[in-house]
Amino acid sequence: MYNKNLNTVKNEGKICYVGALIKRKYPEKVLEAAISFLKKGNLSITYIGDGALSKKINRIAKRNHIDEKQLHLLGHISRKDVQEELSTSEYFIMISRHETFGMVYLEAMANGCITIASKNEGFDGIIKDGVNGFLCDAGNSADLSNLLKKIISMPNNEKEKIRMNAISTAKEMTERKMAEKYLSDVIDNIKL
Repeated sequence: MYNKNLNTVKNEGKICYVGALIKRKYPEKVLEAAISFLKKGNLSITYIGDGALSKKINRIAKRNHIDEKQLHLLGHISRKDVQEELSTSEYFIMISRHETFGMVYLEAMANGCITIASKNEGFDGIIKDGVNGFLCDAGNSADLSNLLKKIISMPNNEKEKIRMNAISTAKEMTERKMAEKYLSDVIDNIKL
């Protein structure tokens, strides 16, 4: 799982989202949360994945005068290309609801991304808020915007420590541990 070819040179302010562009994953909320930062030129967002919300994302971007230099909708790309995008991203954000164990979060952490996931969802428990990543209310753009403001204002050495803790967490996640976590999540979600 750990990326031995880790690119330590990150595109400053690059956010990556990898997943279906569907309602329960709230991809548009990432854009909404980042609007003020995008307008200042502090961030860019790369979306990887297809789905019905791509049109909504484009409408939000157009309405807010966000240009193609700051917003990239790549659609479905190869696994190798996903890893390349993650390796150059400073942040990975997916604040979805009804997640089980999302492997993409772990891949982002292995690539040294500052990872933001949803509280009380499938990756809560792996991410320790403020230690190896951050947690946000699912689908809450205001909460995410406040969190981004906090992270962006953090000293670089603190962000680097979180990034290194994320990499360490990814290294520790063996296939067995991941399988146990996934099964635990599935069992917890079974309604008897």
